[in-house]
Amino acid sequence: MNLYCSQKINLAVKINDPSLSVGDYNVISSLVYPNPVKELLTISNIDTIKSVEIYTILGTRMKSIVCDKKKVVIDLSEYSTGVYLINIKKSSQNEFIRILKE
Repeated sequence: MNLYCSQKINLAVKINDPSLSVGDYNVISSLVYPNPVKELLTISNIDTIKSVEIYTILGTRMKSIVCDKKKVVIDLSEYSTGVYLINIKKSSQNEFIRILKE
């Protein structure tokens, strides 16, 4: 079979390789508000939040709270202005969220 530039070829490729799939990925992220925060930071999730840790951007742990609730309110009024990382620990996974303290 000779092909020339003026000929059109329709080619359908079907890849049926399960090693290329990622499967089901169920992400339940926490709702963190307000961000930026001035005083009170609220964290809520449909899963139970086991604990919350607050870190500076340099990795220094500032606070650790054991809560075992679906909604947590944290007073950040005494914290300096800057960026903080919040580690939200749930029974199934951990989640890091970056917040800005005004």
